[in-house]
Amino acid sequence: MALAIVFIHAGWGKLTHLGATVQGFSSMGIPVILAYLVAAIEFLGGIMMLLGIWTTQIAWFFVAIMIGAIAFVHGAQGFVASQFVLTLLIASLAVAYLPVGKYTYKKLLGR
Repeated sequence: MALAIVFIHAGWGKLTHLGATVQGFSSMGIPVILAYLVAAIEFLGGIMMLLGIWTTQIAWFFVAIMIGAIAFVHGAQGFVASQFVLTLLIASLAVAYLPVGKYTYKKLLGR
């Protein structure tokens, strides 16, 4: 749940400041379409993960986003600057590899 909330918050920040997000991606040489995709995946994916919908698949998207964040943004700044992103990467990998919990929407609806 905490991982989902962190990504919801990050995605919301990107969506509410979309112009700055697009400009930031563009200044790093990253295609602008990825700014929109990352913002949407973080926000909507976080909500989906919180609800237990496609949790494993969303976690893999988060893994890809965090690898990109390390490669294009935080990696050049050294370990101290990338600690949080590395933590999110490792947490996303854990969610991707662990079995889905017993409190997903499907199980609560009896499916």
